[in-house]
Amino acid sequence: MARRVYLHIGAPKTGSTYVQNVLWNNSAALADAGILLPASAAAHDHAMADLRAAPWRDSDAYWTWDRLAEKVRDWPGDAIISNEGLGAATDAQAARAVQSLEAAEVHVIAPAVTCGGRSRPSGSRASGRAAAGGSGPSCAPSRRAGPTPSGTTTPHRPCCAAGATWSPRSTGTW
Repeated sequence: MARRVYLHIGAPKTGSTYVQNVLWNNSAALADAGILLPASAAAHDHAMADLRAAPWRDSDAYWTWDRLAEKVRDWPGDAIISNEGLGAATDAQAARAVQSLEAAEVHVIAPAVTCGGRSRPSGSRASGRAAAGGSGPSCAPSRRAGPTPSGTTTPHRPCCAAGATWSPRSTGTW
């Protein structure tokens, strides 16, 4: 069983592709250090689509979420799964993902872009999806839900995100 699993779940346009390229280009060094980056980037894509039951998923794809999770469970060290599409998982899908990993610790890494446009990794250890959107000091008031000058209502689109640390004893989702 993996000791720790790091789930890098996006978000889009926060440097995820760069992070993934660095990870995949260094997968051998990570393995030498006892850190598993299972299969391939394509396998992570297929597993994410399977977990989310995405309509575009290839039902004949070899890599499913359960197969990827099995590779992680069989690893004695730490492991990393990285796919920005995981950030759009529903509560039930996120709970399934965490439970399927059976790791001592599951760390969710959710980088964010501040309203100033700079990427920053989350540093909070707050649990639950409620912590994933917030009103930190870098969020501009104009990003809040509410009436616009034309009188229409805008949806709340939080520009700040927080990560969550999970263990099998945790409840809730990322």
